[in-house]
Amino acid sequence: MLLALIVGAIQLGLDVLRLGVVVNFLSHPAVVGFTNVAAIIIGLSQLYKLLGMSMPKSDVFFKGILGVLAQLPETHVPTLLMGVGAIALMLLMKRHLPRWPNVLVAVVLTTLLYHLPQAVLAGIIMLAVLSLFNFAAMKHAWQAHRHDGVAAGVTFLATLVFAPNLDYGILVGAAVAIVLFLLRRMRPRVARLSRHADGTLRDARVHNLPESETIVALRFDGSLYFANVSYFEDAILGALAESPAARYVLVVGDGINELDASG
Repeated sequence: MLLALIVGAIQLGLDVLRLGVVVNFLSHPAVVGFTNVAAIIIGLSQLYKLLGMSMPKSDVFFKGILGVLAQLPETHVPTLLMGVGAIALMLLMKRHLPRWPNVLVAVVLTTLLYHLPQAVLAGIIMLAVLSLFNFAAMKHAWQAHRHDGVAAGVTFLATLVFAPNLDYGILVGAAVAIVLFLLRRMRPRVARLSRHADGTLRDARVHNLPESETIVALRFDGSLYFANVSYFEDAILGALAESPAARYVLVVGDGINELDASG
């Protein structure tokens, strides 16, 4: 009851102070990494019930899991069979009778055998968290941008390391995502341009175009502000160093969508 009141008070305070925007700093890759680990941890936390054992007390989550695995020879076979049977029943019904309430049916049938066993509850929970696994989303994050893949991977590993304190993992993931975002903003893409056959200026290295010896044409793809002004200057100086015969510098600014006083 006290915990519910505290959570409600926090939510009310966030609403009054309009701090819901803080959630926007949780990037999708970080949430994906966190959700996958949360599913693993929730599922493993039910393992001892499925095996009919007692969970060894430990401050480190995975030490407790290792303790359970060390007791495998002591598995209570009837309990295990009941839990696995409930999982199998729910999976079969989900596939062949999708409109039926498979969880309710499993609960009713196993209750007829005995008061609802913990193994059945464990099976229900394990099956429920199965839908949270989405490693394809982590792969997609990496394919979309390596920074997104890194954020998802770091969140995944951090949440595993800090388990059962899952909040630490999502905080680490959010921090990594923000840092990587700032790094991208500090070092945006700078393209060397050259004239294409259609008369437009295009990325010379992408389209394999010859570059002018007397004109250095650059396009800065990002906002120009205090954090990346020096990077912009270095890009221009580097381009001039590569073209010592250049007499003119052309900066194409259609990619610069924002300027501050430093820019």
